[in-house]
Amino acid sequence: MNSTLDVNTPDGTFKAYITRPAILPAPAIVVVQEIFGVNADLRDTCDELAKQGYFALSPDLFWRMEPGVDLSDQTEAEWKKGFALYTAFDYPSGVSDIAATLPVARTLAGASGKVGLMGYCISKDAQREIIAALAGNEFAEVFTYPGCSHAFARHRGIHFDKDAARLANRRTADFFQRHLT
Repeated sequence: MNSTLDVNTPDGTFKAYITRPAILPAPAIVVVQEIFGVNADLRDTCDELAKQGYFALSPDLFWRMEPGVDLSDQTEAEWKKGFALYTAFDYPSGVSDIAATLPVARTLAGASGKVGLMGYCISKDAQREIIAALAGNEFAEVFTYPGCSHAFARHRGIHFDKDAARLANRRTADFFQRHLT
């Protein structure tokens, strides 16, 4: 079952897409959007996570600029709009919104209290920084996929790579299985 729920912050209230698993109690995963908003691809990801036995929440991080952004990577106009939102995005506020989503996920009716976080769409420089920052952290795994284009796991994306996406999704599922169940 999927719907939206409200997340309250000192700055206001925003929506998060949520899917619920069939069997409770269950852990939750917060799925961080990319520049296209909480779109069909993110909703598919949440739906897949619910089928794996998780609550999945994807917060609308563009709500301060334009609530409900739902773009694809299929047209130049959508790319331009996505990059415009990305350029104007206030990162500290976005991090705060993600942080506000975590306790909501942890305290959902039927939630186990365990919460994971996953996200998409980082540059090569950001990848290097993330890899360095997470080195030695037992609660994080970072994989790279040489030869794959950016956003290779986006379900409907122009760079979708079925084999690499399958491997990445399997690794993610295995990680959450080890740490959240």
